[in-house]
Amino acid sequence: MPDITAEQVHTKQADPRLYIRSVTPEGEIEGYVCIFGDPQHRDSYGTFFDKNKMPDMALDYLPQPMYYEHGLDESLGKMRIGKVVQAWADNIGIKFRGFLDKSIEYFDQIVDQINQGLLATSSGTAGHLAEFDDQGRFVSWPLVDLSLTSSPSESRMPMVSLVRSEDGRMFAEFQQSVSIDNTDPTEDASIDGGSAVSERKGEDVATIVIESQPKQRSKRSMLTVEQLGVVPGDGIDAVFAKLADAIGPDAAKAFMASQLGGAPAPMDDPEDQAEAPEMLSVDAGRSKKPATKPAENADITAMRAELDAMRKKIEAEPPAGQTTVRAGTAKVSNVIDMRYDHLSAAEMAFGYNILMAERDPKGVYAKQGVSVVKEEYNRALALKVEAEVLKNTAPVLESSFRSKWHYTRANEVMGSTITGGGLEWIGVYYENAIWEKIRQATIWESLVSAGMTVREIPRGYASDTIPLESTGATWYSVGATTGVDSTLNPAVAVTSSRYTTANKSLTVTKVGVATFFTGELDEDSIIPPLPEIQRQLLLDSQEKIEYLLINGDTDTTASTNINLIDGTPTTGTNGSLYLALNGFLKLALVTTTANSRDGGALATDDYLALLKLMGTNGVNATDPNKILWLVDNPTYFATLALNDVKTREVGLFTLENGTIQQLWGSKLLRSGQMALANGSGKIPAAGGTLGRILAVRPDQWALGWKRHVSTEIERRALSDTTTIVSYMRIGLTARDGEASAVSYNLSV
Repeated sequence: MPDITAEQVHTKQADPRLYIRSVTPEGEIEGYVCIFGDPQHRDSYGTFFDKNKMPDMALDYLPQPMYYEHGLDESLGKMRIGKVVQAWADNIGIKFRGFLDKSIEYFDQIVDQINQGLLATSSGTAGHLAEFDDQGRFVSWPLVDLSLTSSPSESRMPMVSLVRSEDGRMFAEFQQSVSIDNTDPTEDASIDGGSAVSERKGEDVATIVIESQPKQRSKRSMLTVEQLGVVPGDGIDAVFAKLADAIGPDAAKAFMASQLGGAPAPMDDPEDQAEAPEMLSVDAGRSKKPATKPAENADITAMRAELDAMRKKIEAEPPAGQTTVRAGTAKVSNVIDMRYDHLSAAEMAFGYNILMAERDPKGVYAKQGVSVVKEEYNRALALKVEAEVLKNTAPVLESSFRSKWHYTRANEVMGSTITGGGLEWIGVYYENAIWEKIRQATIWESLVSAGMTVREIPRGYASDTIPLESTGATWYSVGATTGVDSTLNPAVAVTSSRYTTANKSLTVTKVGVATFFTGELDEDSIIPPLPEIQRQLLLDSQEKIEYLLINGDTDTTASTNINLIDGTPTTGTNGSLYLALNGFLKLALVTTTANSRDGGALATDDYLALLKLMGTNGVNATDPNKILWLVDNPTYFATLALNDVKTREVGLFTLENGTIQQLWGSKLLRSGQMALANGSGKIPAAGGTLGRILAVRPDQWALGWKRHVSTEIERRALSDTTTIVSYMRIGLTARDGEASAVSYNLSV
């Protein structure tokens, strides 16, 4: 290559194919869309790009948008951060060039991450377009987006790098550039498909670029305002100058004529005119020599006239026949806005750029994302563009809507729920205090207060015999003594009789519970197991004692026990708890059946009727202070809903803070150990649905303790376990068969 002097560099005299472009870091990046693999080199999904059988990637339809983490990042979301404008193959894969959007607020952060080597790439396509063969080879993968990501699915993917771009602008359709031509500039340039070549010496701010005349544009090739270097402050003259410098004055003139119906004048710069047939440069005027401003002539005047006509068309009155609302007129409703119906989508888009350039010449509002065009105009433009896309008549515009059908590959972003991508770093926090379950208050104290006898069976005895008061002597009606008997003693005036005696035997039964825990649990648990188990055992024992008093039934015959009326109770070391003794319900339902009644629909009389069943003519219930009502929770709530209770008309209910304290003069208690039953007052295996009311006279019951609840702890070294066992020996008996009564089959 011939030597080039500094003067030649700045005056473009060395070779007509040499021209100067200023070099500034503007967010131009390079990386790979994909890298080649094979069956032994796959990505994390088991797929690969085959260099010899490349898939259809639609790379001839660039540009395509760039995203950050496929739109899944919480901060950036689905914001487009740039675009891919060029792609080509090398020995590693499909390489690309693209530009980051400098207008987004995260531009500097993304550039910093690229400079730190933190970002690679991941390609995305539409789900219905993706296709793979049975070996995992990509067959179809049209590029819909390219994302910068910190966790690519391909572990070999090179990191993205920044390049010193040509003011961040490049032609999308330049798929290839040429190598250095070492021949004399007067000879024909040899062209190959290699990479673009630039030469930079020292700290010089200019780069010498050698390019051949580009290929003819395809129908889909297009220039953007970014590529032209158009900024909001540019007027029509500046736009025309940059367009002419990019594609030549003749082509620029033809383009403006097709858009506006006018024919702008050619450029005045003879040097640029001479170079136009040879070069297609994006960056004319970027040497230290300033660009020459086109002269005002007849063609530009005609162009201005066309623009004025377009402006008037946009701001024209609505078509004839449309109702117009003017100030001071009556209110008009249901008016259809047709002001822009006469404009096409292309005309409105072009008009938008004109209005923005005139009303925001310095681009102040544009940088803030604020439109100075009327909202009605913006809405109409959006509707027309959408209509064109839906008709599939605007393939170029369609690319801007592709994010609606976005398809990406999963698990490229680390997350707290992704196996192998963050889940393993997430811990589970456990509180070090137990959240206790709800336990209903027990009725033990109320039973004792109402007179239930509690006896301690001393050591050396297995049971307790309680003497009973029985029948007394017979009383007779007698007359006065008037004589003596054969022994000469006064005659007997009354027949003698005796007091009878009786007793009641109270036997006890043992019940127990056992549990084990390992040494590892003791060492590793955040809740110390031993004290927590002891705490729960104490509370459980109180509930189980209440359960036995109410539900105990020792009958093991099939389909007989009141707690399993349709089954056979379990016996042995895991025998059913209720087999320990006979309780309140067993007496009323089985032992003295006359003390049970079918209630039906719940009413206040269901309580009163029970009192009459306790003893002859209800004698055992004559003192209401000696009677306790025991009900299940559903029956209690149904009682609260009775009209007699709500209106308090009867006056036989004692209410306090919305709860029933007494009913018919006797204390009402709710028990968590009293369950719903079937129509006969007994419990089937599947549970019952009907309520029960139990009337108990506690002073006619005796409870005996042979052993209170005792807990033993044993450490077993051979098995490295700890055993906790609790036992109690308890008994219960009624003085007679009138100590309780029950109403059952209550609809609650």
